[in-house]
Amino acid sequence: MPYVVALALTLAIEVPVYVVALRFRSAWALAVAVNLVTHPAVWLLLAGGASIGYFMLVELAAWMVEFGLLWAVLRRSSSILFAAAVLANSLSCLAGLLLA
Repeated sequence: MPYVVALALTLAIEVPVYVVALRFRSAWALAVAVNLVTHPAVWLLLAGGASIGYFMLVELAAWMVEFGLLWAVLRRSSSILFAAAVLANSLSCLAGLLLA
């Protein structure tokens, strides 16, 4: 799958999750921003395939970075932000695996 398609798929899945979870007008912009930070790194780190352990480590790192960025910007309930990051990334990861 080309990078641009993978990014579009990720944004199509994750942005609505963040918008619903964060509940403020410009949540979509923050959702796009955190993905523009994490997605290129994940793409590069997983290029050419990876063991299941390495794959899980990279995905976990993406979740944690997105959570950290959300918390740094919003300073809101960490449980809601963490749950949103886990749900958004789990759904986009699953979609990517199904389409790979």
